[in-house]
Order: sequence, then structure tokens, then C-alpha cells
Amino acid sequence: MATEFKLPDLGENIASGDVVTVFVSEGDVVKPGQALLEVETDK
Repeated sequence: MATEFKLPDLGENIASGDVVTVFVSEGDVVKPGQALLEVETDK
């Protein structure tokens, strides 16, 4: 089951980023505040 979530503000003049690492697998139970993925930006 897909769940949409929004990223926090990535910083000044940064409009996008690339997912470089996913820390959870499909079906995992996640907790509030748990890191789900790593995002890399140009800056």
C-alpha cells in the first residue's frame, strides 16, 4: 500500500532532490520521526 508524504523544505533555492537510499522495506512498520530515506540535492 503506497502512502504519500511530503518532504520538508529542502532549503533556499532547492526545488528537487534525488532519493539515494531507502531505509525501509515494503510492509515495514514505521514510527513517527524514523528516517525513511536519504535525499541528495545539488547544493
